[in-house]
Amino acid sequence: MKRKLLIVIWDMALGGIQKRVRDLILEINTNQPDWEIHLLLKFEEPAYFLDSLADCKNLHLHFYKKNREQLGRSLPLAWIIQPFFSIKPDVCLTFLEHLSISMVIVKHLMRWRKDSRLVLNEGILTSTYLGLNKDILGWKPYAFLIKIFYRFSNLIIVPTKEVKEDLVFSFKVPSNKIKVISNWTLFPPKSADKKRYDLIYVTRYEREKNPKLFLEIIDNLKKKLPNIKGCLVGEGSLKKELVQFVKDHKLDKNVKILDFQANTQAFLLDSKIFVITSKNEGMPNVVLEAGISSLPTVSTNFRGSNEVIIQGKTGYILKDGSVTEFTHYCFELLKNDVKRKKMGQAAQRHIVQNFSYNTQQKFIKYLLKV
Repeated sequence: MKRKLLIVIWDMALGGIQKRVRDLILEINTNQPDWEIHLLLKFEEPAYFLDSLADCKNLHLHFYKKNREQLGRSLPLAWIIQPFFSIKPDVCLTFLEHLSISMVIVKHLMRWRKDSRLVLNEGILTSTYLGLNKDILGWKPYAFLIKIFYRFSNLIIVPTKEVKEDLVFSFKVPSNKIKVISNWTLFPPKSADKKRYDLIYVTRYEREKNPKLFLEIIDNLKKKLPNIKGCLVGEGSLKKELVQFVKDHKLDKNVKILDFQANTQAFLLDSKIFVITSKNEGMPNVVLEAGISSLPTVSTNFRGSNEVIIQGKTGYILKDGSVTEFTHYCFELLKNDVKRKKMGQAAQRHIVQNFSYNTQQKFIKYLLKV
């Protein structure tokens, strides 16, 4: 009889969490045939990564709603309780505070499922995330609930030491409940000589990711490099605002703003420098993908950035993340091809050694106890 893994997530839209879910399902389906995988999505759409899972014979999909507009006044836990009751998972994996808190409550409501392991994956710095989204989420109630409920999980997997320390010191989560396992990329190590873009940023077009700063950097670099080329790849609520910025600052010939691309690595290989302007991250998958594609990264100084970027060797972590500072380091790399390529090669070696397939296997080992 097969054991059952239940993965609970909002949707399979664009994001690092969704990429890791896809990777986990594909790997477990192929190499752990004695496991039955159940993916419970609160929203069926958007679903960028579901097509790649179509051939997974051990995967069962469960949808609660077609999209967010259909949610209405549903009971907060209703969409989780029934699937949990009917599936009876041996292991359950959830992500971020809302789903993690909900699943802890559901698991304790179903006390007869004491043998069911609950694993939380906290992929971002929780205190900063709540602070940036407090108008939507209500910072204090969620912080209070995290302090109460996270300790009742069996295991919490985090990508960096900074995320672990944040949970321990900000939310009083017991240290022995938390395991640091880095994120990973399964992109093959590649490089390319011909480049169409000078700078690239792959992200969600949301305030937390600060994509407007990328455009401001291009605008500033244009004063020194009139033919500077940049590329934004992603999706999100700020797209119209970004398009208007390009129009207002006459950057039409300097910047391309693209929607989600299935083959992200093709765009990375077509670029010289990866830029990340985010206000908050855990361990961004896009930095791993850029590194394995031989791109150095110029990044804001988010907590944990030094756990993935080696300062001065695989990229630059900026002190204040200002337009001026970004412009300085990007210009330096663009004017020195030898240095830029050397840093890109070092980034690729760093990612291959520390953030690839073996890291994914470690995650699965702790998740399934195999």
